Amino acid sequence: MLTLPENKTLTLDAVYTHDAMLPTSQGLILMRPGKSTRIPEAHAQAAFCAQQNVPTFAEIQAPATTEAGDVVWLDARTLLVGQGFRTNKAGLDQLRALLAPRVDVLPAPLPHGQGPSACLHLMSLMSVLDDRTILVDHRLTGLLMGQTLHTKAHEIYRALIEAAYRCARRPPEVAGAFLLGASS
Repeated sequence: MLTLPENKTLTLDAVYTHDAMLPTSQGLILMRPGKSTRIPEAHAQAAFCAQQNVPTFAEIQAPATTEAGDVVWLDARTLLVGQGFRTNKAGLDQLRALLAPRVDVLPAPLPHGQGPSACLHLMSLMSVLDDRTILVDHRLTGLLMGQTLHTKAHEIYRALIEAAYRCARRPPEVAGAFLLGASS
């Protein structure tokens, strides 16, 4: 295990190290977080990674904002990017330009919820379980994201996961999840 050195410019949010950088086959892309207090994280992590001989490929530039918590690799050539309070359209466009033509970058609108201070990342709404299965909270992801995922040839297994949670008597907020599985 590697430990980042102490840095007085970072906030408690820095424990979520995933948000500050996106690993790609070309190297790391330094994110530019939508939460301004998190902007120093990418540079602190990049300096540490350089000491470990991990290359930086690119950096997102203002006015774009991006956080890797809004980014999900569906496969090696498909990146789903949530657009919301922390990742804006300019950020999505920069990621698309940086990764073209090797990676298809797809937009995923995020719910506004209770506003910028309580927003959810894309990774809060879905989890890739394996290369053929994604667990999705359909109540928050919306129709457009469902259509985006469907274009990648996934089938919805919503009834199975809801039935399983009802049988296990889990809290009702968990029962809104469903699985998307690739066709055989």
